[in-house]
Formats: sequence, C-alpha cells, structure tokens
Amino acid sequence: MEGEKLKRRKVMVSNSILPFFIGISGDLMFFIAISTLFLTVVKGLTAAQISLLSTVSNLSCILLQIPALKIIQKIGNEKAIRLGTIMLLCSSLLITFGNQYWVILIGYILYQPSFLFKKMDHVVLKSNLN
Repeated sequence: MEGEKLKRRKVMVSNSILPFFIGISGDLMFFIAISTLFLTVVKGLTAAQISLLSTVSNLSCILLQIPALKIIQKIGNEKAIRLGTIMLLCSSLLITFGNQYWVILIGYILYQPSFLFKKMDHVVLKSNLN
C-alpha cells in the first residue's frame, strides 16, 4: 500500500515538473533565435555556415538512426541514456568552446544523434510506470 502511494507521489512530482522542463528545453523558436545569435555574434559565423551546420547535423541524425538503434539494442536502454548524455555534454562543450568552424561542425554532428540515445529515457520511464 505504501509502495503504491510512493509511486503515485513520484508520478505527481514528475507531472508537475515536466511541463517546465519541456517548455525550457523544447521551445524550438527560442532555441533557433538564441542559437543563431550565439553563432553569429559570438562565433562570427555567416548565415550560410549556420545553414550548413543545420543541414549536416540533421542529415547525420537521419543517417545514424538505424546504427543508433542497433547500438541501443546491443547496450540496453539505460546505458543508451548515459551515452546520449555524455554525447550531449561533449557536443555542448565543442559548440561552446570551439573557435574553428570544423570544431563547431563536429559538435553539431554529435548533438543531434545524442538525442536518439537520450530519448530512451521515455522508454525506461514508461516501462517503470507500468
């Protein structure tokens, strides 16, 4: 009985925090505007370079979906979440501290596929709630 109450309480807390987290991290208009300002003002990139970054990172995400799914099946969901978080950290560091275009490009190439691994948290959460 107490285990059921604890589980419900955890779900209630998660449900109350999730909208704020999604609002901060998933707002595409906010992300694109801030990202563009960061890349133009701080990094000194042109609009063409920013478009190429977006194109290459999205293509890498599409091309790496099948290999990523095979890796996830091999290493498991929890390790995939850890791998995605590590890849996200590495890509953020490369984008933030990279001074050359190719370093930022590698950061963007790592950034998109890291979410393929990181999104396994939804699968783990769903299976734990059932």
